[in-house]
Amino acid sequence: MADLAKSTVLTGDPADPKGCIYIDNETGVRFREHIIDTGSGKEPVRICQITDIHFNKLTDEDRKNPELAYTEQCRVWLKDGGSIPSCDKAIMFSRYADATVITGDVLDFLSQGAIELMHKHIWDVDSNIIITQGNHEYRYQMQTKRPELTPISERLAILEKNWLHDIYYYSRLVGGRVLIVALDNGRDTYSDMQAKRLAADIAAAREMGYVILIFQHEAISTGKEEDTVVKAIMDYYGEFFNFYETIGHGAEGATAQVYKLITENADVIKGVYVGHLHSAFYTEIKASYINKNGEKVDTVIPQICLEGNFYDNAGHVMKIEVR
Repeated sequence: MADLAKSTVLTGDPADPKGCIYIDNETGVRFREHIIDTGSGKEPVRICQITDIHFNKLTDEDRKNPELAYTEQCRVWLKDGGSIPSCDKAIMFSRYADATVITGDVLDFLSQGAIELMHKHIWDVDSNIIITQGNHEYRYQMQTKRPELTPISERLAILEKNWLHDIYYYSRLVGGRVLIVALDNGRDTYSDMQAKRLAADIAAAREMGYVILIFQHEAISTGKEEDTVVKAIMDYYGEFFNFYETIGHGAEGATAQVYKLITENADVIKGVYVGHLHSAFYTEIKASYINKNGEKVDTVIPQICLEGNFYDNAGHVMKIEVR
């Protein structure tokens, strides 16, 4: 983990960590910091987030699949493992953290070649790294302007077989007091299963005094109408994004239930960390909780969007510290 004394400010003011991005002088990795002070006085728990690696590579066996063969013609961005150097830098930078989570789009599209790169450059280095699904992992078609021909169930089955943990919902206790919850929301929805498991984790965390941190690919609605236009801290792909009319806004069913679970349990849920947008953003979700006196307390949950890892061939990391 980087030492601020051995880093250079890329943008922003260190006095305002919400918008400050640093460059590690030794590795060139760009990073931000998010500190959550619970007042425990205990040894800090350190977690690193990486996002949007976009491994793009095909094997000869992949090319026997007509969908993948055509995607290879159309999708030349980061072709043949072009994002490997930035991935290696970010993984090495994060090696001393208590946990590392990658929030989706590790695969640029679903190919055995990309899966092999994921294992070689991530899980063979550290099998404890958590990887959520994004909106690219389950696709054969990328920039082809053609519909998917292979049923989604078959594509998801391939991912399930090749992942080291549950692809839809995975939680892990770190440092004895921080519960990482990794959710798949790469198709803009949540499921009944996710709602049930999140409710159970929230109940357990409240009973045991744990902090919950949510990691997923896409941002959820901040619940603030003024957030229809939020400016990026650093624009790599899009300068503005609508953080109001996104997942959770006007939702129904399980998606509404998960959104409610997150936004109404801010006494235990202390951060939401996402990717997908490729640019750097900081937002705050309108939230609440019921205190010990049965009173509703209004507050906010920080929602931090990390930039894509491949930009500038540098590696980009969010350093999270729970004190």
